[in-house]
Formats: sequence, C-alpha cells, structure tokens
Amino acid sequence: MENLKQLIGGYHQFRSSIYLKHDDTYKKLAKYGQSPKVMIIGCIDSRVDPTTIFNARPGELLIVRNVANIVPPLEEHNNRDSMAAALQFGVEVIGVKLIVVLGHALCGGVASFLANNDQNIPDNQFIRPWISLLVSAKNELSCTENEVNKEKLCRALELQSIKQSIKNLNTYPFIKDQFERKKLKLEGAYFDVSMGELLVLNNQSGKYEKV
Repeated sequence: MENLKQLIGGYHQFRSSIYLKHDDTYKKLAKYGQSPKVMIIGCIDSRVDPTTIFNARPGELLIVRNVANIVPPLEEHNNRDSMAAALQFGVEVIGVKLIVVLGHALCGGVASFLANNDQNIPDNQFIRPWISLLVSAKNELSCTENEVNKEKLCRALELQSIKQSIKNLNTYPFIKDQFERKKLKLEGAYFDVSMGELLVLNNQSGKYEKV
C-alpha cells in the first residue's frame, strides 16, 4: 500500500469480511469497553504485527510499539514519557495480567545501533538517543564484534535487549508491586521474520525455546 485509495480499498475489505465476522464483538467492545489481559510491547517494524502473529481477535491485545521494542528504565522526573504512560494505563487502568516484550530478527533499530554511523538514517536527532538505550543490553553480551560476524551479533543483541527490557519493567513501582504479588507475569518472545518461527524466553534458564 502506498496511497489513501489503497488504504480505503483495504478498509472496504475489512468492512465486508472481518467486521461482519466479528460485528458482535465490536459492538460489545463499544458498549462495555476494552478489557484485554495481555499487553504486547513490540517494534514498529511493519513485518512484525502482534495481532497477526498471535491470531488475536479485536480487543484481545493491548499493544505498544516503538523502535526496537525498547522499554527504558523509569525516569523519576519525566512525567511525559509515553512508554511509562502506556505501561501504567495497561497495568493500573486496564488491569493486564501478562506483559510480553516481543523482539524480532532483522531489527533495523538494533542494526543501526551497532552500525553507529548508519548513513541510511538522515536525521538522528531522535533515533540515535532512543536506540542508545541498547547500551546496557550490549554490555551484557558474551560476544563482541571481533568474535562473531555482524549478523550473529545483531541476533545476539536482539535477544539480549528483550531480557534488558523485562529487567527495566521492574523499575516501575506499579509493575514491580504486581509482579512480586504474582498478579502480573513478564515474558519475552522473539519472532523470526523469514522462518515465521516464535521463540519464547525461559525465565528459569534464561534461554530461548522454539515454540
């Protein structure tokens, strides 16, 4: 899709198929509001749509997306943080019971961070400071640029950044409280775009397991 006409064409297909199939669900959601139990923190990458990957119905997933599916640590004096607002909305207002950080292969944000001087990004005013949040995850890697090729390093950082984001989730008091009281679960998952495979983080072993 590249223009409004194509988007409208897609909307017509939605109205004649998906909406008709789930019209009762949409009407109930409009009348009673939303109450999803799962929150997905994903990347803005167009190839990694949580609703499609998990075959979710309308109203089942609360989704937050940003470059490289990063959860920053809490900044106490920043009360205009969109991620913090979304997390608080999901946990305290909606009452989600599960938060999943969904990373993916071939992540442009991770690749740009490792490239450091990526010429494909014309304006780094906002992108560069954001992906610099990957520093903590990179420092936890057991491999370096001198030991593995670029592709393997990217994948290692993509996987490690999910763990770092889960760690950062616990810097938010309203999340840490619910997690410690076992009323909220924090999980990690990784989607391979080419193979369509999903890996899930085993919180006990710290390793990823293929679904």
